[in-house]
Amino acid sequence: MRAGWLRIAAVAGLLAISCGPTHDLGRATTSPSGSGSPGRDRTPMATATPSFTGPPTPASSARTDNCSAVQPAPLFPPSGASTRKLALVSLSGSTDFVVRDITDINHPFTVSSLGGQVNYGAKFVNDAELSTADGSVGLLRMPLSGSPKTVVAACGALAFPFAWSPDGTAVAYARSTPDPQIQKLHLVYGGQDRVVDSMPAIPAIGCEQRSCGDSWDFRLLYSPNGAYISLVELPGAGLRIWTSSGSVVKSIDGNSPTMSVWSGNTLYWRDDKGVEMWRGGSQSLLLAGVSWIRPKASPDGGQVVYETRDTGYTTPRIFLLDTGTGKTRQIAQSRSEPAFLTSRYLWYMGERPCKASDSCPFGPTIATIPYIYDLQTGTEYQSIISTVWDVWPHAG
Repeated sequence: MRAGWLRIAAVAGLLAISCGPTHDLGRATTSPSGSGSPGRDRTPMATATPSFTGPPTPASSARTDNCSAVQPAPLFPPSGASTRKLALVSLSGSTDFVVRDITDINHPFTVSSLGGQVNYGAKFVNDAELSTADGSVGLLRMPLSGSPKTVVAACGALAFPFAWSPDGTAVAYARSTPDPQIQKLHLVYGGQDRVVDSMPAIPAIGCEQRSCGDSWDFRLLYSPNGAYISLVELPGAGLRIWTSSGSVVKSIDGNSPTMSVWSGNTLYWRDDKGVEMWRGGSQSLLLAGVSWIRPKASPDGGQVVYETRDTGYTTPRIFLLDTGTGKTRQIAQSRSEPAFLTSRYLWYMGERPCKASDSCPFGPTIATIPYIYDLQTGTEYQSIISTVWDVWPHAG
């Protein structure tokens, strides 16, 4: 099952929580003259033991009116500077969540094997900590080993989605309420967890086809400079952009906005016209008629990688957008679910047309082999990474 469908299945079954990318570089499948094949990693995985720094809070507390009141929260110092590069992934043959150090992608190694201590929504806070939402405890923050865990927000037990500020001092999360039509944006900062806005709730619908799976999006994001927070969900719940203090600066309700990503100081998203961009209070159409799927921005900024599908949700293609020029170029075809591992290396999944003997419930193609692509040399390598959940550093 490809990464996007894992996420959709998890979301559909969750909106209360859970799920799991595969190895780094294997052998090169296409290699230009003079380029070498990054080596395999054989470092054994470490196992972490869960523990908590505070008493667990019942999940029911996340559904009470008390969460509309200001709650106390921990204080976090700013994260330090780092050149470390990390990936939260799953490896071939396993659904465990693994932290890999890919600073030297020719010699990657496993930092920790987290098992089920985190879920598919987990994110890096910085180069030493992760965050995840636990339906029985709350929104958590932890070292890369997974232990000890700090409860950041008990009301964040159903935090989906959430996002940490670039400096790691603040976290925003969206939370459902007793009113099925309303969800609220919480901002945790300065020792307080407070509600800063309300917006339409995610529609109660399911997804069992690629046609909806390639349109669904759940992204709460900070801009790379920390000045803004954005939320795009499904299509259906609309789009919001707030200042970092929670003041609304852009609002779109309705079925159109989806598939959002920040690169630099610009937010990009897809609607029924194509790919739109918002910068400094001004919105404009960038890529007319383009229906991009799960775009990801380079950690160094300046580039966005995305997938498209041919008519009938058939052949997937990988494209790269240069945000400075607005120009795009195709990287590969019959490949899907791209993600930046670093500013130089992309990860994506191979696909082929379904055969009569295949079980293909989601469309006319089936996932095959994961790959890593070197943007500098144009070399494609088979990978042992089956899914990429998050990378550090985040988009620049």
